[in-house]
Amino acid sequence: MNSSSGFFNKKIVKSACAFVCAAGLLLSASGCGIGGNVSKIKSDAPLKVTEATSSGETYRLIEDNTNLKKMASSGLIELYYDSVTMSVAVRETSKDKYWYALPTTGTEAANNSSVVSATVLSGGKLYSLNSQDNSVAFGTTVVKSDSRGLYVTYTMGIDAKTATLTSKTVNEGNIWLQVTVNYVLRDGSLFVSVDMSKTVCAPGLTVLDVNLLDFFGASAASAADDYMLVPDGSGAVIKTGVADASYKTLNFGVYQQASKDVYSAIVPAFGVKQGESAFSAIISSGAELATITAERAGSDGAVYNRTGVKFNITPYSLGDENFYVADESYDGQIEICYRFLLGNNAGYVGMAVATREQLIRESVLSTKTVSAGEDMPLILSLIGKGVTSENPLSLISSTKTLTTYTEALDILTQLKSKGIDNIALRYKGTLDGGLNQADIFGADMMLTLGTNSSFEDLCNYVSSQNFSIFIETNVLSSARYNRFSSGNSAYYLDGERISVSFDNELAGIYGGAYFKRNLIAADKIADAAEEVAGIFEDLPVGISLGDMGKVLYADFSGNYTSRTQTANIISEQTKIISAGRSLMVSGGNFYMIKNANYISDLPLSANAPETSAYESVPFVPMILHGISDYSGTPINYAEDDKTAFLRSIEYGACQSFEFVYRENGDETDSAVVYSHWMNDAAKYYEEANDALSDLRDKRINGHYMVAQGIYCTEYSTGSIIYVNYTDNDYTVNGVNVPSMDFVRIN
Repeated sequence: MNSSSGFFNKKIVKSACAFVCAAGLLLSASGCGIGGNVSKIKSDAPLKVTEATSSGETYRLIEDNTNLKKMASSGLIELYYDSVTMSVAVRETSKDKYWYALPTTGTEAANNSSVVSATVLSGGKLYSLNSQDNSVAFGTTVVKSDSRGLYVTYTMGIDAKTATLTSKTVNEGNIWLQVTVNYVLRDGSLFVSVDMSKTVCAPGLTVLDVNLLDFFGASAASAADDYMLVPDGSGAVIKTGVADASYKTLNFGVYQQASKDVYSAIVPAFGVKQGESAFSAIISSGAELATITAERAGSDGAVYNRTGVKFNITPYSLGDENFYVADESYDGQIEICYRFLLGNNAGYVGMAVATREQLIRESVLSTKTVSAGEDMPLILSLIGKGVTSENPLSLISSTKTLTTYTEALDILTQLKSKGIDNIALRYKGTLDGGLNQADIFGADMMLTLGTNSSFEDLCNYVSSQNFSIFIETNVLSSARYNRFSSGNSAYYLDGERISVSFDNELAGIYGGAYFKRNLIAADKIADAAEEVAGIFEDLPVGISLGDMGKVLYADFSGNYTSRTQTANIISEQTKIISAGRSLMVSGGNFYMIKNANYISDLPLSANAPETSAYESVPFVPMILHGISDYSGTPINYAEDDKTAFLRSIEYGACQSFEFVYRENGDETDSAVVYSHWMNDAAKYYEEANDALSDLRDKRINGHYMVAQGIYCTEYSTGSIIYVNYTDNDYTVNGVNVPSMDFVRIN
């Protein structure tokens, strides 16, 4: 590593790829009191994991509840301690339903389940430890309790002798770890946590992965209507009672960029439904470090249907030959809140309600509601300048003017003439660099889009019509051709600049499929936010944040900044940017949407392929509806605009379109040129406005599939909307729902 790069030492393990690829292990999680930035460990041999397991005795086989002891109660739930497994179970008193932290049949050797597990690094080697094999089996588990809950300390060792060591007798080189899992009942919910600052490990040992309650509510068999809820896009259910031979284990990275093996999740929650009981699990601490995994019994060798959480607390990076591990680790709490649901509430609708309530309690979501007027907003995006080509050797890109200020005004007046009285204009590509915006520092509105007078005319018209205008701004990222200077750039563990890909909406017409953009150093985010405030200080506009709701990262430039710290910085700077003006957020990562008036580009479907057993549901929209207006991908970009329109109706979303004013002489322009879409946009908006305008500030309190391709959405007012995606009319409760259409019933 170049000494001028601002990095400290690194921990590098040679030839790690062979191990990681073979073992399928995602390295992450918790170091114990290690200081510095990035350390280097060299190993001539390939990195190898050593499984620290017991002798395989059948020490856990639960046939009844005689081993359970009641420890605490709150509301309709009771907490029980299992004296055999030294884990817990939760009883719902009204249904006499038990939720076990560990499966209730089978042996540890067969199902490999545990309360808490960890992957640790010591002496250049990886080891896997878990509470059941490496503590309970060795008799080194200590249990304490009080009136609220239970506190179980697992002292884990690679063998029985090591497990009996204490913090005073353990030495460097011992594979030894002590973790306390706290179970507390509060307000009728179970809170399960580990305080990483109190986790103790042997000198020289670093905890990488921490998995907490991976098997809570796991089941080997399912009833017909059972499912698991996962935070895939808008939300999705895995119907465990429906056969699905194609299913592969899925991973959802909370606030992470999607990758080959991980889908992005914007909400830190998941759930399980079994019969007339269910729970919603909300990651209340450490969400930005979490990956949620969903396994299905019989797929990928899995024994159980289960959802679990892995907390990635110590950053890592795998290169072609080297494996980098950070010295600094997360030392806060990791915590999951379990809220239990019964009867009619035992489903993804009830899970959404419970999740919203919990996130409001934790001040993640706002207590405010939408100020519903007579009309719902049309979310209209206009692109000022598109990028025709990128030149890495140049300080500027080649851009093409697509919508000037005067032309934007013309589009608004035409939409107004068609009866659209509420428009939220999201004006993109107006700052230096156009759609692939350059460095925010020193950025200005592009003069080639018009004069100050023409921009003032646009703003005055917006004000006179009670419309709103938002200028799209990328705060965290910069085009590579005009990237942040080395002192302002964020870096990966391996010393490379952090870059992310953003879709180019005009791919195929102007430029490539996506823009590669560099990210700003975390300690410069506040300066960038101040720059934004300065640019728009005297302009009567709102701000649309194009990247802050989509991107979260740890930064290893200069002073190390963790993902947790970056999330806090972004959340705080979002408040400052939105002070005194309206805010629109693109993407919608939950840690920074509290102050948003509008959320654009919200997922309205699942990202993983849908099957008869894997189906998109409006989990995220049900959480947000009534709190903030939201819209999905612009309808004119959909493969089937009518289906996209119906999905927006079903999910209670605002209508969204993205246009340019000027033709390019290419037939593919018809997808984005406003003149090709004006009539359809007005028609879709009118239908949606008539159906949804008076429901904007109401809760969605029901959603279900009536029949294949027929869905029902219910609102707190009692209004019902049926949506028919099929080629035939359908009659439900005496109401005819036409093919590819919808009907509202009051």
